[in-house]
Amino acid sequence: YGTEGLSIGAVYMGVITLVFNILAVITLSRTTVDPEADPKQVARHENYAVMISKKLFTNPLILALIAAFGYKILASTLELPELPSVITQTGALLAAVSLPLALICAGATIDMRSMLNLSGLSMQASIGRIVIAPIVAILVGLSFGLTGVHMGVLFLMVASPTAAASYVMAKAMGGNEILAANILAFTTVVSLFGMAIGAAALRALGWM
Repeated sequence: YGTEGLSIGAVYMGVITLVFNILAVITLSRTTVDPEADPKQVARHENYAVMISKKLFTNPLILALIAAFGYKILASTLELPELPSVITQTGALLAAVSLPLALICAGATIDMRSMLNLSGLSMQASIGRIVIAPIVAILVGLSFGLTGVHMGVLFLMVASPTAAASYVMAKAMGGNEILAANILAFTTVVSLFGMAIGAAALRALGWM
């Protein structure tokens, strides 16, 4: 889709990443116990709001998105200069190695038996990600009259595998890192076929 597709996808990713990370932090904070917290305070629910707020404002992805949006707004209003090439190149290098490193760490945690169990949480969550979510997204897109590049970007974004950062966040916040690794590995492999089949079907129907 070229530059148009990249611009649409960037807006989608910026909003969705921020929303998903906020929801993930809230969910993981409510289902796990902070090892540094006072058990009596946890039992009385006195520190939940403080704990969630602290984790929200210290989440690196959320901070990065807020900083990026803030710089873009200031750059457009105050005509700020572009970031130095050393910063953009360093960021590009870090982004290039983040996915392989996360996949290597997740690969060492995978439990093949639970991942391939048809009635297990790993399989159910993976099917929801690569089958149910794209179908729901297509129906929502059709209800809003999306076609062409907009429908294509929406489908490809929703049908993409689970973010590698999900495993890192689950492990860092005391969640089920084995489940996160299983979902990441399964969706990374199977979504390649799901995206190809879905894109071919949408093109055949003239919706993409």
